[in-house]
Amino acid sequence: MKYLICSLLLTCSFNLLNAQSYYLMPGGFFPEKGQMTDVGVFYGKGFDTVKAKKLPVSQLADASLYAGGKPINLLSANKDAESHLSVQLNNSGLCMVTAKKELSESEIDREDVIRQLSDEGFPELSGKVSDKEEMSINNIFALKTLLMAAKPSGNEYSEKTGHDLELVLLQNPYKLKYGEDLTAQILFKGKPLAKIRAEVYTKTLNGTVFPSESISDEDGKIYIKLNRSGDWMIKVINIAPAEKADYNRWCSTYTFGFRSE
Repeated sequence: MKYLICSLLLTCSFNLLNAQSYYLMPGGFFPEKGQMTDVGVFYGKGFDTVKAKKLPVSQLADASLYAGGKPINLLSANKDAESHLSVQLNNSGLCMVTAKKELSESEIDREDVIRQLSDEGFPELSGKVSDKEEMSINNIFALKTLLMAAKPSGNEYSEKTGHDLELVLLQNPYKLKYGEDLTAQILFKGKPLAKIRAEVYTKTLNGTVFPSESISDEDGKIYIKLNRSGDWMIKVINIAPAEKADYNRWCSTYTFGFRSE
């Protein structure tokens, strides 16, 4: 029995670490006030920022800065950028950078689709896949990252962007202490999404990545214990049959830093 449990845990970790992720990563989560900060759009397996690649800014559908007041369009100011968004932090406190990317995939082998649906937590869909040999998936990626300049003031951590699938933090992670729980809520088209799997990754200060999972409650909430200093990412996926493709697949990620005293 002990061997079986260990095997299941290893399999779970393997699946988490081998899932493709899109996420925003700043040069540092704790810049100085007035500092120009670069925020890269990364994609790769799990939360391995060393092996991950950077997505060209030109492939983003939109990008915005939330730093008090109305959101600022970052694409117009970064139209010539290659691999990162340049963000000017004029005020102290929190700021949130968001981005969106869409990707359509076609001619996907039926067995690969079944495997993906099952691996990403949708076994009920994998059992209803049509008999078509090749299928298509529309991917919609919604990305957030939260930075703190000088002090943890502001409510930008809880800003809602209106993306179909959205992660919203209900507490300011930069005000929490070691061992406390951070509450996040998963929204789908503005409503709480219950019983959905969220992946949580922590990259410690020495570069080790720890993956874990959480299942949202009836209010779409998950509870994350901040038990390691480092970079954190929350990731959630939702999949549903579509009209213009076989499936729509939404993926939302949220990154932030945490330093215990």
